[in-house]
Amino acid sequence: MRKLSWPAASLLIAGCAGVQAGGGGAAVGLAKGRFTPGPAPAANYGPDAARTCPTAGVGDLLNFELESSSKQSGKAKANPEGRLCAVAGALLGWEGTEVPEHVGRFISAHFGLVAPLTRVVIAVIESEDSKDLATRLAEPLVAFAPGAVNPRYGVASYRLRKDATKVALVMQDMVADVDPFPRRLAADGQAALGGKVFGAFENPKVLISDPQGRLETPAQQPGKSFRAEARCGGHAGRMHVEIRAEQGGQEHTVGSFPVACGGEEAQASVATAAPAPPAGDAAAQGRATLDAINAERTAAGLKALSWSDDLAKVARSAAEGRREGAAVDLVAKLREADLTYPLVLENPAAARTADEAHLRFSLSPSHRSNYMNPDVTHAGIGVATSPRGMIVCELFVKELPAADTEGMRGKIREAVFQKRKDARAGPLVSDETLERVAQDYAREMSLAKGEVAKEKIDAVLKPVQGAFKSVHVISGAKADPADFAEEPGIVGREGLVGVGVAQGQHPVLGRNALWVVIVLGAR
Repeated sequence: MRKLSWPAASLLIAGCAGVQAGGGGAAVGLAKGRFTPGPAPAANYGPDAARTCPTAGVGDLLNFELESSSKQSGKAKANPEGRLCAVAGALLGWEGTEVPEHVGRFISAHFGLVAPLTRVVIAVIESEDSKDLATRLAEPLVAFAPGAVNPRYGVASYRLRKDATKVALVMQDMVADVDPFPRRLAADGQAALGGKVFGAFENPKVLISDPQGRLETPAQQPGKSFRAEARCGGHAGRMHVEIRAEQGGQEHTVGSFPVACGGEEAQASVATAAPAPPAGDAAAQGRATLDAINAERTAAGLKALSWSDDLAKVARSAAEGRREGAAVDLVAKLREADLTYPLVLENPAAARTADEAHLRFSLSPSHRSNYMNPDVTHAGIGVATSPRGMIVCELFVKELPAADTEGMRGKIREAVFQKRKDARAGPLVSDETLERVAQDYAREMSLAKGEVAKEKIDAVLKPVQGAFKSVHVISGAKADPADFAEEPGIVGREGLVGVGVAQGQHPVLGRNALWVVIVLGAR
């Protein structure tokens, strides 16, 4: 099954010995380490009637070459697309023949394309003859079209010097497209997102993460069209949209693009070089990635995450296992490290660097929602080097905070009193003996992770034996300890109560779980 791949990789034109790094000559291009496209940015994603491809010169001859080749071979033909021609025109200002992935993604969005470029050719051909140029440019397009679902291209050129022409050719397998959709919305704005998928692709799905990372997956009808309402949610920042679709029973990402919200300006230029990996070992890359995550979280009004060395060790072990091709049971690895959390989220990837992996996570609504989740509190990032780069595992967990156990005892006691009052079961009175027994019992539960030996329980309850006509014990741990007031035994016949609370490890809630014991008695 063919899988879509969107690296902004450059191809050299076959048979062109005269290919070399392009010079200047474009409208805006490169300055101070940043690339600014010459043509104005698109206001919307989707088809743009104002963007057209040249109908004369190299462009016209190239289309003729492609039509002739298609008729002879019976294979599919790539067709020109105005937005791609605008991209090609902008890339005449790029120096060199390779366009980094982050630049390719930026320039695609700049001109309203909903997916990154599939292939890019930038070269200098030692010729000024339009027919010769068209013949050479047709070669990569003829090779590209048969394997594409909906092959589209854009081309641009200019005379560099006598007998030398700089050309830029961009190709995209346009598997999905949208109806005109704004690249920028007000902070409280929303817009209808509609579109369709092509070829054998069907049953599209839309994923949207708002500026705070909240994930929405609006329900869709079966078929080839999709529709959703995209909202900034009252926040400034970046929203990201992803479109997935099925082909042959497998799901593929067929569109991915950002939307600026509120005061957030749509990016007008991009750094020419990807951020250099931080100095130091793989652990330093993990720490640097968390710094980037926390910068995005704090900008969105979310709390920064704390680094966990224990979690980072598990993440590194998971990354090393994936590097060796092994199946990784993350739950088992956490259990082996005696780590338990009520919420565990993971972002795994293979990339050149940890920073590059996180860039891809930031462009995926589902992965972005993991690291922007408001409930997670700690993170650990593990990196394992491989011959092709790095295997990265980002782990995000919710760890319960240290609590005021004495204050929680009072809160639970008040909740119990209120429950009795609401149930008209008669008032309860705090009993000194029961309070002491309940606290001792809770402490034993926290030390034993809830598995208290029978002899320990007997020793704790000894002070109530013979001193009370009846004793009823309610114990355990819950995400909200005050929920113990809802236990059925709270409204029994006993009129005396003691409450104990101690913090410790829990097999599900993890560290800092609150173990609660409520002892009800009647003398």
